[in-house]
Formats: sequence, structure tokens, C-alpha cells
Amino acid sequence: MTDIDYGYLKDDDGQRFYPITNYEVLTNKPDLSDFAKKSEIKTNSADLANKFSNLKTDKAIYNPNDVVIFNLTLNQSVAKIRITKFRNEQNLGSEDVLGYGNNFQYQWQVNGDDNAQYLVKFSNLDNNDNVVFSDYIAVNVNSNPGVFPIMGFLSKYDNYDPNAQKKIIEYLSRLHINYVQYYDWFEYHDIPLYTGDHNQPSAYWTDFANRPTRLDVIQKYIELCKERNMRSMAYGLMYGASTNQNINGLNDWSFLYDNKTTSHNPDGVTVNRLPHPMFKNDLYILNFLNDDTKKLIFDRWQDVFNALPFDGWHIDTLGDFGSKYPFNADVVDSNWLANVGYKYFVKGARDYFGNDKQLGVNAVATYGFNPIAGESVNYLYSEQWDFEAKTYDEIYQKIRQMRNVRSDIGLIIPAYIHKNKNWWNTNYQFNTDGVKLLNDVIIAGGATHLEMGEHMLSREYFPNSDVSMTQELIDYLPKQYDFMVAYHHELSINNPTDYFTLNRPNINSKNYVDNTKYTVIENSDSWVTSASIINTKGLNGNDWQDANADRKLPEPVYNEQAKFNSKFSHVYCATIENPEPIELSQDQWGNFVIPEIKNYTLIWGIR
Repeated sequence: MTDIDYGYLKDDDGQRFYPITNYEVLTNKPDLSDFAKKSEIKTNSADLANKFSNLKTDKAIYNPNDVVIFNLTLNQSVAKIRITKFRNEQNLGSEDVLGYGNNFQYQWQVNGDDNAQYLVKFSNLDNNDNVVFSDYIAVNVNSNPGVFPIMGFLSKYDNYDPNAQKKIIEYLSRLHINYVQYYDWFEYHDIPLYTGDHNQPSAYWTDFANRPTRLDVIQKYIELCKERNMRSMAYGLMYGASTNQNINGLNDWSFLYDNKTTSHNPDGVTVNRLPHPMFKNDLYILNFLNDDTKKLIFDRWQDVFNALPFDGWHIDTLGDFGSKYPFNADVVDSNWLANVGYKYFVKGARDYFGNDKQLGVNAVATYGFNPIAGESVNYLYSEQWDFEAKTYDEIYQKIRQMRNVRSDIGLIIPAYIHKNKNWWNTNYQFNTDGVKLLNDVIIAGGATHLEMGEHMLSREYFPNSDVSMTQELIDYLPKQYDFMVAYHHELSINNPTDYFTLNRPNINSKNYVDNTKYTVIENSDSWVTSASIINTKGLNGNDWQDANADRKLPEPVYNEQAKFNSKFSHVYCATIENPEPIELSQDQWGNFVIPEIKNYTLIWGIR
């Protein structure tokens, strides 16, 4: 064993302490092939009825000094539970408690650290204090959700059923989703909330796609989200109008045109055609450069906030629709519309609504991303399409480029798996391996994937729920999101380096996704180097949309030797299936053994 110096080093943001040690020499390389079974060790106990289920917390995200309430369902009248807390690789200690009855509750007050993430392990013990079964859950502490935004969505508001609504929000909360986008909740983009003569919203209306909508359903969802500290974001276009006529406060100067227009010409207004009769109207493009038009748009959204306690506005755009003409003016080219138009629209919205409302903008296919990111938005958001980023590596590289623009807030990626799949004569189920892999690539890039609401997304029209999730996928997602939260610090570092290598030659790529090798995404800060290893070696395809819904993850490998070409006092390992951090012993040359590369293995070294 090595001698240990019990002094400590603090990292740049003061969030983490590292014991100063030397290397521990690895003399006998252990067989760690049972690592994959670590979460279900059964020592001197064959009674599987002692397992518990439904581990959850009372909120999706917490503020410093909050009390976290954990709940789980016991399958026995009396149980002894050991609770162990981790912060990154640090074991913060354990305690044993007794649980009685079917429902078990445990409370823990987090400390005052902000932007802190934890992994909490619950272990069921037998009469000899041996572990029968363990489960894990992450805890995200952040007073500013935009630093680490995880977004879900809602899209159906026709049925007032508080119990069903509660179950939906509970699942989203279990995924630590801290922003909820209320998609197509309104009737018209340009009049999102009609309040009538008495300045009161209607109780019922039909939405943009003629679907019945109830005010009380929206109100209930907002209430449920507030209980779990989730931000409710009202979706709406930056510049969409339901008409090309000079009505409802609009005039000739309110629109953009396809050609130069000097006299009243509704037919010349730029329009985004939509299928009818599904949608009530096409979308006519408002002149979001015009101060009067912006004021009209902002006033209409203030009506929304006066009537419904949304936390903010999620602003959608339609991407690059080319150069356009304001009324009685020369052409404005496409780049200027994004670089100046988007910039000053967002700036105007922030000035109008102040800091009390959250703002986010969809930079479709990264069009307008940089000017939007330069303004006072609360999170970054860019819908990805296969015409711009088709392969796993292309979407990873786009994420990396966007994260380089701004580092103080996080990035959300809507990306629709199976969008181009022809579902004719198939079972309409998501390919679980394809979903896992796309999420792995997005997580390794330091972003989060918008995919979950009342159902999982396969289309840009969020209410579309034709494709169902397998039970395996429903059960797996919380583990994947727990892993992403628990190791947010390691995964959010954005400084590519080249220290890590697998010892077999030409077996891994470095900072690009290669479906013929193991993919390693490596980043370093002053104290930590993290290496995300994604099992892509021999992958049957390279398109992230998994257009044939047949992506199959390669077989796992065990006991792979690796090293960092830099001195680290400690090296740790965690996987999605086994998120508990384990320390890997190093030999005198810094070699260590990775117990498992299954889907996603995280290795990190501490200097």
C-alpha cells in the first residue's frame, strides 16, 4: 500500500477536494469480470423478495441546503437499508436505517454547495448485514437550472386527470428533467392566449392543430411542475402569424415578403405551408426586425404570463428560410436576419420581460446559434437534422462546436431518432439500442437530449406518439440520466486532450466517433481528465437517426488494459449499469485494468 498524505487540494471552482497520494502499485491484475453483476450481489441470502423498487426523490432539482426526500417501495414488512452517498469519486459516508411497512422514506439535507451532483446508493441488507440488493439515484443541486438544463416536454391538454398527469411528471422528474416545454398549448401563434372582453382566458379552445385543449389541464401541469422545482416553458414561435391580413394589430410593415413590395400585397407575404385540414392555418412570417412588431409580439406574451404562471418562453424558429424583404425596403440577406435580427429580438425580449422570466431559443440546425448564445438566454438549444449532421461523429462535432461558443450555460439537443424510418408493417417500437447509443454520444459531448414527455419523440411534431417504448427502455432511461447527473462535472469539461489510450494498438479513436473502434471522448481541466468510452467497435451502422431501427450495440468486453500518458494519483471507473465509483489500481508504469466496456464506461484520473 502507498503512503497517504492527508493534505487536500481544491479545484478552480472550490467544489472538490482530492487526497494527495502516490501511485498504488498493481502487482496482480484482478479479474473484474463480475463487475456487471455488482449491483445485485447476494451474499448469504437467497431471498430475492427482499428487493425494493420504485426509488425516487421528491424533486427533479434542488437548491443548496434543501432537504431531499427519498422514497422507495419495500417488498417486506421490515427491512434494513444502508444509504451511502457519493460526490464524484468521494464516499461521503453511510448509515443504516430500518424501514417498516411497504413505503420507505429517508430525508437528507444537502449542504450549501451550488452546482453539486451526488449519487446515492440504497442497499437492502440481510440479517447478517450482507447486501442483498442495491439501487442508485442521482441528486442534482443547482440554483440555476440553465447551468445544467435537462428538458422534457408536454403536448396533450385535452383530458383533466390529475392522477395521470402526476404520473407523467413523476417520470420526468425521475429523469431529473428541470425544464418542461409546453408544446402547441395555444390556438394561434400570434395570439397565444385569447382573453376576451373580460381579460380572462377561455376554459376550452382548440389548438393550432384543431385538438381540444383545456385551461385546467395546463394549470395542473404547471402546479405539478412547481412542486418538483421544474420550470414550465411556454412554447411559441418567434415570428409566426396565423394570417397575412392587416388585422389584430398587424399592418403592411408587420410582415416579411418574398420579393420587394411597395404596396399592400398579402399574397407576397413569406409563408411556411402546413398540411390542411390538420392545421388551422399556414404560418406567415412576421418582420421580427421591426420594433413595433416586436412590441406587439411581446405584449401578447405578457398576456400569457399575466394569466398563466409559466416560468418563461421557449422561442421556436423555422431555421434558414433565405433572404427576405421588409415592406417598402431592400432585401435583407439570410445571414443578417440571423446575426442581427435574432440577436436584437432576443435582446428586446430580455429587456421587455426582465430577468424574472426564463428565455430559450431554438437555433434550428445551428442557424443563428452564435448571436442567440451571445444574448441573455437561460440555456442553449439547437434542433439537429440529418441534412447537416448525419453520422454519430457529425452530431458530436456539432455539439462540441456549439459548446465552445459559451460555457456558463448548458446545451439541449432535440434530435429525432427513427425520423426517416418507414414504419409500414412493423411494430412501431423504438429500437432500445439505438436510443441508448444516441444518448451516449450526446452525453459524452456534454449536452442533454430532449426526447421524453408523455411519450418519446420520433418527430419534430411533438404530439406524434405513434412509436412506443419497450419496457427495457422505460427502465433503462433513469439509469442513463442518473449517470449523466452524478458525473456532470466529468462530462461537462470541454477541453479536449490526448492522455488516455487502450493498450491494444489501433483499438480506439480519440475525440471522434468511429464505428470500427472504441470511441474515447477525453477532456481535462486543472485537476481531472475524464475519458468517456463508448462501445462502437463493430457497430452496424453510423447514422444517428437509426433509420432502419436496427442498430445493435456490440458485445461487451472485460478486463481491458489501459493507461493515461500523464501522472494521476488516482484513477476511477463507473458505468451506467454500475454507477458507483470504483478506484482502479495502477502499476508502476500507470497501467490499469478497465473491468467492463459495455455501453458507456467513464474513466477519470485525479492529478
